[in-house]
Amino acid sequence: MTRPTHDASSEARSGAARRLFLTAILLVSFVGCSSEPDFLRFVAMGDMGTGGPGQRKVAAVMAERARAEPIQFWLTLGDNIYPAGVLSPDSPEWIEKFESVYSDPALQVPVHPTLGNHDYLGLPLAQVQRSDRSAVWDMPGRYYRFSRFLSDGTEVAFFALDTEMILSGLTERIEDAPLGERMQMVRRIAGRTDADLSDPLVRYIAERVHVEDGWAVVRILFLASGTDREVSEAVVDEALAGSGTPDYPTQLDWLARELSESRARWKVVYGHHPLYGHNPRRGHSPVMIERLEPILVQGGADVYLAGHDHVLDMMKPIRGVHHITSGGGSGDD
Repeated sequence: MTRPTHDASSEARSGAARRLFLTAILLVSFVGCSSEPDFLRFVAMGDMGTGGPGQRKVAAVMAERARAEPIQFWLTLGDNIYPAGVLSPDSPEWIEKFESVYSDPALQVPVHPTLGNHDYLGLPLAQVQRSDRSAVWDMPGRYYRFSRFLSDGTEVAFFALDTEMILSGLTERIEDAPLGERMQMVRRIAGRTDADLSDPLVRYIAERVHVEDGWAVVRILFLASGTDREVSEAVVDEALAGSGTPDYPTQLDWLARELSESRARWKVVYGHHPLYGHNPRRGHSPVMIERLEPILVQGGADVYLAGHDHVLDMMKPIRGVHHITSGGGSGDD
């Protein structure tokens, strides 16, 4: 039996092959880690979900621009579905007023939404739940944050707000509001001036709806009519469970903490309602200025993006924050 001889050249070739293989792995890993862009290009747009000619015209121009200069994602600035949001994450309105409108391949990028006042006429949490059914719709909560990174490691942080919640004035637990005040709200919103607590259903609603959550009774009525049902305790429970409206200080505390702890070079905050505006119908929002502006300034926010006013409005910095309104998603007023 002949003993195998040691082939030094074969071993060298094998070692070289291993080194080449490892080098290839490192090169692929390095390229993979360097896939971040040198800059961000994204769309920020609100007040779009009509399904009508105005929205489709804007979407066509948006797609044309995105084909020439690709976008990495886009932000919705609320009023995603007109006139009254959606009652389900599977509502046909998602196809009619969103997916069929923005079907161009150039627009198939992540969408990071916020809620508007019209969305609150439906069930707000249905829009959060849409994330589980859509390839692009990415809304982990009523308010949330995410970051993008540039090729040099620069972080750009985005903070999505639920400004309808901030404006609601909801500061207490439902059971802390006096029943008499809640009864007045039910009468006012529902147009039931003869409503009486002796009516078991009226009492059931009043005991569960906070006086400052003005959309709650409207949601109940819309849910009943939109599903061809009579208002009942089951409809009330379904509408209130889908609203998901906690107190606004919790959200503002979250934003203050997230902004102060963020080390991002750029901080972009966005929501539906602007603080400042030149729309003669609305103008500035004293409530938003009082509650939100100190947090933006102290937290070092660079930009605040909003919709609501159906205009395009870019202002000079106010207390160091750039305010931009982009509410032309389905045309102007």
